[in-house]
Amino acid sequence: MQREDLNPIDQAKGILAYIQAKHPDKNYDVDGVMSELVNCNRSPEYVPEEVSFTLKETSEISAKSYPTLFRTISLLKLSPEIQAAISTGNLPLSQGYLFASNLDCPDLMQIFTDILKTPVTYTTLESRLTAFKNPKPDPDNTKPKSVKKQVKGLVSIKTNFDKGLVTYIREDVENYLHELLVFCDH
Repeated sequence: MQREDLNPIDQAKGILAYIQAKHPDKNYDVDGVMSELVNCNRSPEYVPEEVSFTLKETSEISAKSYPTLFRTISLLKLSPEIQAAISTGNLPLSQGYLFASNLDCPDLMQIFTDILKTPVTYTTLESRLTAFKNPKPDPDNTKPKSVKKQVKGLVSIKTNFDKGLVTYIREDVENYLHELLVFCDH
């Protein structure tokens, strides 16, 4: 685990194999080990003592915390293409973790292909992978705000405007008034 030439995917496979070898009777797969790591981190009293001992031992041997072990093993849930890109260094490990935590993204493989051609920042990748979770409302299917809510919004604007009136210059107030009048004429 502490060899310099061991890539993150090989580390994940080694960790998984070690835990599986210690508990062959449990038939652990990737999800099973990940579940035990979460349980051991949150509620260790619910994890069998021998499994808890193995996870603690694995944490010490690998010099990784339970959450880091979880993230490392989660890489094994990725497609072989993404794993290969992580192994070769064509995809940064941090972005690999991001892919692993967004496996439900419907465009995951297309996004992966795109960023191999044109690399992006972590933040950009995160927003692309999670965009489907916050769909934009369809303007054709949205109900207009009630008149009562519209009036409340205007009253709120007036209140905020009145409170800050002393900080505005006359020209700004006149321009704002002109824009409101134009708006009302439509």
